[in-house]
Amino acid sequence: ARENAKSVAVMAPAATQTPAVTQTPAVTQTPAAVSPTPSGGSAGGGSVSGGSGKFSGSALIQEEGIAGFYEVYSMSYNGETVGAAVMAENGVDVGNTYVILRDDNTGIIAFQGETAELRIESGYMYADGDSVPCTIRGRELTIEIDTGDGAVTLTFLRSDAEGPAAPTGTGSTDAAYVIKKGKCGGNAEWTLWSDGDLMITGAGPMYDYQIASAGVTNAPWWPSRDKIGFVYVDSGITRIGSWAFYGCGMETAYVEDDVQSVGASAFSSCPNLKEIELGYGVTLLERSVFYQCPRLEYVTLWSDAVYVSDYAFGYCPSLLDVTFYGTVTGIEPNAFADDTNEVWYDDDEPSWPDFSAKNYGGNLSWHTF
Repeated sequence: ARENAKSVAVMAPAATQTPAVTQTPAVTQTPAAVSPTPSGGSAGGGSVSGGSGKFSGSALIQEEGIAGFYEVYSMSYNGETVGAAVMAENGVDVGNTYVILRDDNTGIIAFQGETAELRIESGYMYADGDSVPCTIRGRELTIEIDTGDGAVTLTFLRSDAEGPAAPTGTGSTDAAYVIKKGKCGGNAEWTLWSDGDLMITGAGPMYDYQIASAGVTNAPWWPSRDKIGFVYVDSGITRIGSWAFYGCGMETAYVEDDVQSVGASAFSSCPNLKEIELGYGVTLLERSVFYQCPRLEYVTLWSDAVYVSDYAFGYCPSLLDVTFYGTVTGIEPNAFADDTNEVWYDDDEPSWPDFSAKNYGGNLSWHTF
């Protein structure tokens, strides 16, 4: 494989609208019928030594079967989203709070300066004789705690040992908090954080969106598009909707492996987008996905086989490298309209001679690795 492969990026708009897709039902954990109330802070059990970095805080990280390390990235007190300072004023210290989870749903929780062994079962987290309601959805883990003085909800975000780390800022209890959130598919949700991270989580396809003649889309994050610095599409999402991120201000984006198609103009006309990485599952880039992204430089496609529609990369004057680690099932005649970039591909893939050494509407330089 090519050394120093470029990674992390996004997409762009099309000339025609794509019909909406059918949504898929979500899978959620079922809470127990009766909710036991914890007595307060946790105690005892499996102490965690100090360290720096997301994974150096515990010898547990060296074990086999670690499912993930979770850091607090959102909190609420009596139903109101608040920061760490407000939590501290109400007697809840969220500093150095995290969860380490094994594949069998056991692990360690650090909270209020103490650590305890935990297990998650039937919608509850059990630790040191106490239990609290707990849900896991995508990369999010949420627990609800009754302190006696108020109701505390802590939402954690998983940062995987392999694959993309949690976006910068999502682990900071002092800086990052939810600005807005809502639905973006039958079982898909979006969350915009104060540090500029836009997270798409849940299951199934996203909604397709539309653009008005004035260049305004009906995507729910459109009014906050200039606040977006990073887009992450989580495992479980199967399709990125048409016009979804059109005109948004992110510099980078990462699309997980479950996404199979990227809708028309999904990332077009993004003024700051520089890099995007698309996972193994993508088989279709619809028309104008990255059209007219003036600063787009690097695109990496890990898919085994992808079809590239017209103007998918069209009119991207800063485009330097597009790297295919698999093969293509087709490239339409104007897929690279007006581009002068390099295209890298795996010469072990037998189908490439049918597609390489052509310009597809631009002036391309082809290379193998």
